[in-house]
Amino acid sequence: MWIDIEGGMTANTPAWDVTFLRDVDQEFGIAFRYVAFHNKRQRSLVRRSVPPQVFGSMREGSTHMLEFAEAKDGTWRLVQHAAVKNKVEACMQAVLLKQVPRDDLLVAWNMNAHDRRILSRVCPSVKHRSWDPLPWFRKRVGLPRNGLGSCSAGTPRHALQVHRMYEHVGPSHTSFVDTLYMRACVRRAVALVMHDMDFSRVAELPAPAVRDVLACAGAKACPDATIADAAFDADDRIVPECSKAVKRAVRKILCDRLGVSKLPDAVQNSINACRKKESLQRVVHRTIKAHAVVGRDEPPAEGVQVPGVRCPVQHSQPQGKRVQLH
Repeated sequence: MWIDIEGGMTANTPAWDVTFLRDVDQEFGIAFRYVAFHNKRQRSLVRRSVPPQVFGSMREGSTHMLEFAEAKDGTWRLVQHAAVKNKVEACMQAVLLKQVPRDDLLVAWNMNAHDRRILSRVCPSVKHRSWDPLPWFRKRVGLPRNGLGSCSAGTPRHALQVHRMYEHVGPSHTSFVDTLYMRACVRRAVALVMHDMDFSRVAELPAPAVRDVLACAGAKACPDATIADAAFDADDRIVPECSKAVKRAVRKILCDRLGVSKLPDAVQNSINACRKKESLQRVVHRTIKAHAVVGRDEPPAEGVQVPGVRCPVQHSQPQGKRVQLH
């Protein structure tokens, strides 16, 4: 989960602009921005970073939610927008406490010195893992400056050829634009590390998989799909009416993750025998772990036994569908 927060370092200067961006799959993402302006500077930045029809409906001090989806050509389109009653910081709390899975990794440029301090003040009960890619970047790429607000010579955006690719979205120092530049720079830096730091073709390198970014962060990857909580009762047992749909979804998770069209019979039988969420998670992660251990392109052979690792299924959303975070 890529995040960027503008303001919020103290209670006297509350956060006024925050973006949450999730990578849905290898190529596309969805983003949610919560923004409000309280002075002339903020008003100017907001006016230049939202469509005119959206800005026309905004009022000073009121919070607006904007949902964006990434298209195949890399552009971002506005899916929906709406005024919300809560302040920006209250929206942050609601998103982190109710919508972001606990095993999600929160990624922010300069997280250690900025965003983590804000999160600890605004959402002290949030225990998500976090990663600051800035120290990791400094160890591998020595640059005079490491800020992402400019693309001048000596900055990460210049070195990684991420110049003004999101200038049409808005100016720097607005959360959505800064999140897009951070994501682009980190992904290209990860691709460079994977390809022997060949800066001569940095713009041609394919985008790294989510698991490759997680590996650089020292975090374990999770399956890239989710099953709605409504499919389970208060004891985390599968609701009988949802059993077929849940197990069909689990099979799809594993097939997509392993790159196969059909799972071995032993794995399918294990899924069919599950009655609780924890059992499903154990089957998913045991199968993925076994596949990684045997190191093959096909699913693990029947009978391969690898201890399960508990890692809750991660939330995701298919392209084109809407997600309500407020």
